Amino acid sequence: MRPLTWVRWILSALGLLYFPAAFAGSLWLVPATAAVVVIAWLYWEGWQSCRKELALLLAVLLVYFAPTVIPCGAEANFCIGWMIDQEVYLLTAGALLYVCGYVTADRAGGIAASIFAAGLSLLVAMALVLLITQANLTTEIKPPVLPLFVERNDLAPLVAWMFFVHRLLRTVTGTPLIRVVTYLVVVVVAGLLSLATQSRLVATISVIGAVCFVPFDRHWRWQWATVGVAVACLLAVEYQKVLLLVERALLTDGGPSVSTRFYLWRNGWEMFLAAPWFGHGLGGFPELTTLYGRPLPAGTDLDVRFISWPHNVFVEVLVEKGVAGLVAFSCLLALAIRNLAHRPPQGLEAARGAAGYLLVALLVVGSLDSTTKRLWYLPSLLYLLGMSERISRARKLSVKVAAGANEASVDKPAVDE
Repeated sequence: MRPLTWVRWILSALGLLYFPAAFAGSLWLVPATAAVVVIAWLYWEGWQSCRKELALLLAVLLVYFAPTVIPCGAEANFCIGWMIDQEVYLLTAGALLYVCGYVTADRAGGIAASIFAAGLSLLVAMALVLLITQANLTTEIKPPVLPLFVERNDLAPLVAWMFFVHRLLRTVTGTPLIRVVTYLVVVVVAGLLSLATQSRLVATISVIGAVCFVPFDRHWRWQWATVGVAVACLLAVEYQKVLLLVERALLTDGGPSVSTRFYLWRNGWEMFLAAPWFGHGLGGFPELTTLYGRPLPAGTDLDVRFISWPHNVFVEVLVEKGVAGLVAFSCLLALAIRNLAHRPPQGLEAARGAAGYLLVALLVVGSLDSTTKRLWYLPSLLYLLGMSERISRARKLSVKVAAGANEASVDKPAVDE
């Protein structure tokens, strides 16, 4: 194979190794290796093929980062050094994962199947390690598995990535049995995580993935029978946890967490109005919570575990980065949505579906719980943005080729009979 082909395969593998490597305790192994390989990719392909896209990405990331350092000039704002270093790391790793996602979108063949299978196996292994080693996942994870897992809702991105990689694997796997088995493995592991955590968010991401990626035709009775048996066994063994999770989903046992979120979002809005353009700086929300704390409604039991972040990335960005940061963050989301909105060329439908699911999962998680300071969020967003950009570029190229073929057929002179 040509060197460029090897570079693409290595980047595809590194993109799927990032979170497992972080789980194993190495935050720099994948980014450092990816940086070297990305330089080679830029030399052979990237700079010629997508320099405009890369320039736009870097511009948006600079605009997003600028409100982090601008508040450092005002004494009333927050300028926490380790948080700035953390964001620099997340944006740098995310930019490298953007390239990994870009080259992964159109990977196919036996090597792709091996890479996707290995990536899915590592993600499933992470879930199983947590299920086996953690005695209680219903509240905080003790001790926390830093930097990925601090509390139970951090498992929602893990579930999203399992379904995401599983869909990529099914694209390059021709055996129906393997498709069914991988789907069942992911669904069962996601179900076990939902029951172990009793998290509505984890359950929601699991249900969305299970529904979106059902690999069965309605006429394949034996496959539906297999799923039915698996679900029946799960209900029989874990019916008590299932009932508890259903009660939480119906909000009969989740009042404090819901009221806490609305309370924090209202406080965050008032913080934003005090510094609307560039925000209060990183770490501003937890520091200002007491100052902007509103009186709690009668009968509301505030859950103190949720005070350190607003459980909504949009509110968090507004408070700490202001309008400037929210515009840049919204641009990242808008670019991904635009790239995935159109029908992809043949062969990239599954990649588009997988990227679309991951985007929906990040929007749901970001709207209800997550923070941009966690390792999952920004790197995942930039990875799927890179994948969506490759899909969009392939679509534009196919349209251009088709238009050229039509023009050639019209301009071709008629042959006299």
